[in-house]
Amino acid sequence: MSAAEKTVVLIAFIGQLLFVAVGVWALEQPDLGIFVDQWVIPISAFLFAVSFAAVVLLIRDLYKRPFKSPNAKLTWLLAMFLTGGIGIVLYAFVHAFKSRETIKHV
Repeated sequence: MSAAEKTVVLIAFIGQLLFVAVGVWALEQPDLGIFVDQWVIPISAFLFAVSFAAVVLLIRDLYKRPFKSPNAKLTWLLAMFLTGGIGIVLYAFVHAFKSRETIKHV
């Protein structure tokens, strides 16, 4: 992945963590109703777009990355879609942020 692609993925991860944390905090603040109503939809739309782009970039990286095992790509793809995001984060830190190396098949 290029530096720009890694940045998009990191922005998506950090943005989601901050959005959830601030959202939980804002729910407990009764006087922030108008502020929350005013900013939730634009921030949610931005995070959705960035997160969707991050998932597309990670799937593209999975497609381009060579693996030793022929079933590794399918396994990672299933993990990404069936674990509710945990597989996406794991794949990003285990493989996507590292450079792609050529694997010689024997």
